[in-house]
Amino acid sequence: GYWKALVDLIDGVLFQPASFDLDDVLAAAEAGIPILDRFLGEFLDGILARGEPRAFGLSIASSSQIVPSLVLARMIRERTGAPILAGGPWCTAAQGILPGLGSLARYMDAVVVHEGEIALADALGRLRRGTPVRDSRMVLVPGVRAAEAQPPLALDEMAMPAYDGLPMDLYHTRGVSVRLTRGCHWGRCGFCHHVYPGYTARYATMGPIMPARHLDMALDQVGHAVERHGCRHFYVSDNGPPAATMKQFADGLLSRRLDVTWQSLARFEDGLDEVVPVLAASGLKALFFGLETCRTSELDGFAKGIDLGVADRCLRSCRDAGIANLVFVMNYPFLPRESFASTLAWLADRTGTIDQAIAFRFGLSRYASAFDRAREMGLRVVVDPDRYLEPYYVPYEVDRGATVEEFIEDMDRFEASLPCGPAAMDGPGRAGTRPPLPPARGRFRPPASLPPDQIPSTSRR
Repeated sequence: GYWKALVDLIDGVLFQPASFDLDDVLAAAEAGIPILDRFLGEFLDGILARGEPRAFGLSIASSSQIVPSLVLARMIRERTGAPILAGGPWCTAAQGILPGLGSLARYMDAVVVHEGEIALADALGRLRRGTPVRDSRMVLVPGVRAAEAQPPLALDEMAMPAYDGLPMDLYHTRGVSVRLTRGCHWGRCGFCHHVYPGYTARYATMGPIMPARHLDMALDQVGHAVERHGCRHFYVSDNGPPAATMKQFADGLLSRRLDVTWQSLARFEDGLDEVVPVLAASGLKALFFGLETCRTSELDGFAKGIDLGVADRCLRSCRDAGIANLVFVMNYPFLPRESFASTLAWLADRTGTIDQAIAFRFGLSRYASAFDRAREMGLRVVVDPDRYLEPYYVPYEVDRGATVEEFIEDMDRFEASLPCGPAAMDGPGRAGTRPPLPPARGRFRPPASLPPDQIPSTSRR
């Protein structure tokens, strides 16, 4: 819609630095963002008029938020001496380089990585006692040291998210996330950048069955969001929960007579097709599957654990139940061009069972195991990765294998052959500020049950 396009435009034109090199990011933070300066100034002055807080917290979810976050931090520093704590997914993704970047200490005193409940409680205790937050070994201090890992709390010991105070009526899509499991129950893929190194072993929920107390808490959260905020659509925020977990959730929704819709990532898992009818009855509208490649030898090499026969059964069951399915595939520069061509051919043969295919060029993440094997894979990093503040997509060039131009050419040909033709591409971008490798998407047929505003927005840049 209009507002989403406007936000994308503002983000791409105003909020992004010339590049994600440290110097360019800091220059952008110091220069400020005119559209935000007045808003942030009035916001901060309103807070300080009620009394100076003991601390400020910054939640940085993605790389696109780093410049606005640093602008806000600079404005806080100009007004008060209260310490600033940062946290969120970007902080966790960048934790490998933050201890070496002392220049960021101007913007944040301490950083909480991974799940922050224990570290945050320790930090708040220090604030109450009047001792420096940065003295805690549980937090990362930019330019000084990494954080010491803490044992995780059980999911049923953690409070559910609270959305009170959010103006839900202003959101284009009124929906909130709900978490059934933690991490990835598979956690073995050799290239994955969705699960941080060491996270699965320490945090992941490895069993397929949720504890009854956590299930009740998740269902309570859904019921509260419906009653309090009028939310009817929910995003399961897990990295592909097991089929048994999703069935537990679906059975709970049905038993409580919660009239909602929901969507989730999923694996092509043996037995998923058998529970799809129950999932559909509970309101499931879309499943997002990661296939990556259709070559069995490559799936085995990546430790994906996918059987293509199982994948076909899952796709057919979704079609029969009226659940939209979206299949992610990957173009790997270290594999021959024919590999990607065979995957596209596999997708094209399934236009009757796949709603949408989303193809990405491989992104090299600073924290993923693949980063340490970049040379082995024929990838040459073209920036200083220890000063590059886009940890999800580190720019590289290809010494051998398929090129970006070949990927675009193959995708153009593939999309033109689809029954619905090429899908619309949206989203602005600037060279050097976005993933250097363009994603693209192809619509096979209109999704059977997923409203247009709930189809994922992927951009070809």
